[in-house]
Amino acid sequence: EKMSKVDSESSSSSSLTASSSLTASLLADTWPLEVLSDPRLRPLEVSTAGEFALHVLLASHVDEVVVLRGGAKLFDLTLEDCLPLWFRSALRKSTTTALDVLRKLPLEKIKANLEYSENGVQREVKGGSLEERLEKASALRDVYVCELRRVRSRQRTHPQKRCALMGSTRSKTILKRQIARSFGDFAKYTLAWDDADDGIFVGGRGAGKGLHVDQVYWSNVGNNLIGHKLLATFEKGHVSSALHAEMLDSVFSPPLSLEKIKVLKSAKRIVLLKPGDLFVVSGGVAHVTLSLDLNVTSYESLVTLNKHNLAHFLRTGSRDGPYGMKRGVMPGDELDDYKDHVVDALHYLAGKIMASSSLPGRATLIDATTTVALREVLPDLVRQAVRFLYDNDRYLRRHLTSRTTRLLDDLNNHLKDEHLNNSGIICCSSTPGHDVVSAVSRRRRKHHQRHDDEEEEEGEGEDDEGDVALTSSSSSMSSSSRRATKRPVSPSPGGPHRSSGRGEEKKPKIRA
Repeated sequence: EKMSKVDSESSSSSSLTASSSLTASLLADTWPLEVLSDPRLRPLEVSTAGEFALHVLLASHVDEVVVLRGGAKLFDLTLEDCLPLWFRSALRKSTTTALDVLRKLPLEKIKANLEYSENGVQREVKGGSLEERLEKASALRDVYVCELRRVRSRQRTHPQKRCALMGSTRSKTILKRQIARSFGDFAKYTLAWDDADDGIFVGGRGAGKGLHVDQVYWSNVGNNLIGHKLLATFEKGHVSSALHAEMLDSVFSPPLSLEKIKVLKSAKRIVLLKPGDLFVVSGGVAHVTLSLDLNVTSYESLVTLNKHNLAHFLRTGSRDGPYGMKRGVMPGDELDDYKDHVVDALHYLAGKIMASSSLPGRATLIDATTTVALREVLPDLVRQAVRFLYDNDRYLRRHLTSRTTRLLDDLNNHLKDEHLNNSGIICCSSTPGHDVVSAVSRRRRKHHQRHDDEEEEEGEGEDDEGDVALTSSSSSMSSSSRRATKRPVSPSPGGPHRSSGRGEEKKPKIRA
């Protein structure tokens, strides 16, 4: 927390427009200067890989954007690390627009959505192959390439090290390396981290994603590979729902109308993303982006164990109330599919926790003391997540496995432990997410001298992926019976492969 405050104060001392002459020229004639320079709208900036990992895994993302400046280098996620040579070559040969890039790519091997601006509203180029749609888009303004990925899935290079809790050992991503892989085994301690079907977004100056709320109220962790981009997010609840209803797909490219300027002034966060920045943002609030130059960004969606992120995730599909959406709501059967993935994830995590006290072994890019602290905190967060989901979602309560509900008994025992009650981990009511980060920070200091060398070695080790069959007195439908009566789902990491029996699964739509 102290480091975050120092970063925030230092970033507040100079406005976005004063960071460099290049940045100032890029920001000229885009969004209002009073919005860009307002210190109250700045994101939370962190400076180390460990701090970023803590905020991604433990903190609330609902009303905050967390940025790690230059994080691509710290996590081995640079342009050369992530993008294949054929894509990097297209960037070198291109000029300023997304279409320039797309024309130099092997169109028969990739797929993407092409979106453009018409009267201030984003539309999609429809009909035909990607080559045909590219031809149609040539005469259109501010074309933005969304969800670019491979047509056919490919076997992962390192399937034994996969981190996704959704999907199989195959992936359609064009990326050679993803953020999930850089988090190592810690990525598995989430309820979903989709690195199997993630796409990338490409836009030239003036292009961007129109205002929207994702169909699933998940978080998005992103890597701004090249170029500069503005990102605006808005307050959860009534504000986001109203904007989604009234201004869905509105593009915030200059010149801005008075109405759009007013909307930007109501933003919760305004973020300038620079080349090599990593960031995490909620997809479950209204958000909009604007490219300032040729920009390429990758996103991976995830649902973490934080109580506030879980509560927001459970609001997915609402049509009424402060979080409801009249348009763009995920169909109920697709939402149940997604929750089946959550059931699988909890089943897997329950087996890991009950089988052994040793937690994630591979964390080579996260410092040793943060690794130690996360290993202590994560089991308790899993237990609390099970309790929260069991109490607050009927579908999950019906389908959680007996192995998973066994963790509820463990939680009751842990709550009796005075040490845990005094650690700041259990209570999450004061400042969303930051109580957990604060507790981890205390543990990091506590273990710094004692575990530094020891844990650095342990961090390189392999994690036991074996499942342990457990029984429980809790009355809960088993995993096998759930799948016999409900739709099939993709396998959990470390578990046996289960055939879906219905072809390729639908991908929920979508990110910004």
